[in-house]
Parts: sequence; C-alpha cells; structure tokens
Amino acid sequence: MTLKEIDEEIRRLKRLRDAEHGKQITELKKAAKKNVGRCFNNNGVYIKVVGIPQDDYTLTGNHFNQYQYPALYLEYDDIKELPNSMPFYFDTLDSGAWGEGYNPVIDQKYLEVTPEEFNEEFEKRIQEFRKRVTSI
Repeated sequence: MTLKEIDEEIRRLKRLRDAEHGKQITELKKAAKKNVGRCFNNNGVYIKVVGIPQDDYTLTGNHFNQYQYPALYLEYDDIKELPNSMPFYFDTLDSGAWGEGYNPVIDQKYLEVTPEEFNEEFEKRIQEFRKRVTSI
C-alpha cells in the first residue's frame, strides 16, 4: 500500500467517524432537552438550566461536552450592596449537579427547586436591581 492510498483510507475513515459522531451528538441533544428548565439552589445562588449542551467548533474539529448545560445564575442576596454588579449572569452548569456526570466540586450541594421558586427569586432580584438603577 502506498502513502497516498493510506492517506485516502485515513480520510475515508475520518469522514465515517465524523458522521457517526454527529449522529451521537444529535441523540445526546435530544435526550438533554428533558433537563431544560430544571432549577437549583446552591447556597443562595439560584440556577436555571436554559438550554442544551452546545457544540464548540475548533480548528481541529467539533468538541461537544454532553455534561455542560447553559444556565442562568442569580447572584447572592448581598448583590444590592455592590452598585456596579448585575443580579444575574449566564454560564454553564455541569450535570453533576443532579447526579449525571461529574460534579467537579464534590462538597457543593445543589438543591433542586421548583421553577416557581426560581421565578420568585428572579423577580425579587430584578426589582432590587431596578430600584438601584432608577435611584442613580
């Protein structure tokens, strides 16, 4: 077998691998939809899963972490004392929070709460933020 033939076989297998990987990601994304909307309280920080794990495209290919979910975080209650801070931010939440996958910080406790409880906290913090902004 020549080098040219070996390279062509490698390209063929890479295309096959990429196709299978794409199918796997599609299935993982379908399964992940069940977690969208889940809400948690982690020591006063409220968190809501707002989407499914996303693809990260790089020069070397597609990276997909099935355990990282986009999430909305509500900051601590003492945020009102920090005049330039926002009451919320977006980041990712590892599915280890609810026991699927790896929880990178073992001692952190995520208590699942209802969407209603999350929404009440969200409204409270937005009202506090609105008061801060309008008093400037």
